[in-house]
Amino acid sequence: MRTPLIVALVVLSSLLLGCSSGGGGGAREEVARFVGQAPPEVPATTRTLDGKALSLAALRGQVVYVQFSFPACPACHAVLPEVNRWYAGLSGSGFTALYCADGRRDTPQGVARALAADGVRFPVLYDAGGVMTQAYGVSAFPTAFVIGRDGRVVWEGIPSYDTSVPQRAIEAALSAR
Repeated sequence: MRTPLIVALVVLSSLLLGCSSGGGGGAREEVARFVGQAPPEVPATTRTLDGKALSLAALRGQVVYVQFSFPACPACHAVLPEVNRWYAGLSGSGFTALYCADGRRDTPQGVARALAADGVRFPVLYDAGGVMTQAYGVSAFPTAFVIGRDGRVVWEGIPSYDTSVPQRAIEAALSAR
């Protein structure tokens, strides 16, 4: 009788607070380590699920939403429908989304299965050793970054708190020329 209640509370807390990777993942403050700066480049070891290299430099001129996630994270999963909607509606306007899967938490096949079930159509990076996740200082999931057309971060934070916040950052970056 108590087990379903405990499971429900754990799921609810992870949706509200995000999934921690250790060390204070539940803090609600928005961090701004990279705002106004170029973020770290995608490491050579981080590839798309189909094995292709991808660089942020090649995406310059577009607005890029990068979300660090993993499929078993309920808060990460809750944000995906919104990201799918942004990608479907804005990709023709110079917008792209990237899902960066923390490979320390799942296999490429597991990530591919889960995201296919979620209808994800945007590029998925597989960060096998967590190198990119660490370079971005990610300590809670999901953590996301909006990168403007000039290659500089315009917003970073935890999108599951309020998806309208990164959406406004995306829209502002798209309207800036």
